[in-house]
Amino acid sequence: MLNEELELADGRVLERDYLVLDNVMAGRLVCYRDVTERYQREAQLRTVSLIAEQNPNPVVRLTAAGELIYANPTAAGLVEALENDPPCALIC
Repeated sequence: MLNEELELADGRVLERDYLVLDNVMAGRLVCYRDVTERYQREAQLRTVSLIAEQNPNPVVRLTAAGELIYANPTAAGLVEALENDPPCALIC
């Protein structure tokens, strides 16, 4: 078993690799890594990414050439309007 996450009572998160060596009952390799900081950063990133997704205002990201990279659900009407009138005409 590889990369099994174990959340401890004190809030730390450990990642465990557990390998059987040569199918011998006594042969086991167990490695633990403290991945608490990575786990916290990933949780923060998920939270921040929801800002645009849940924003009640349209949020769009365009390339310099005006190609759509991202649009949140609220921007659906704006995206449709941009398809009919490309933004490059407005910003180029």
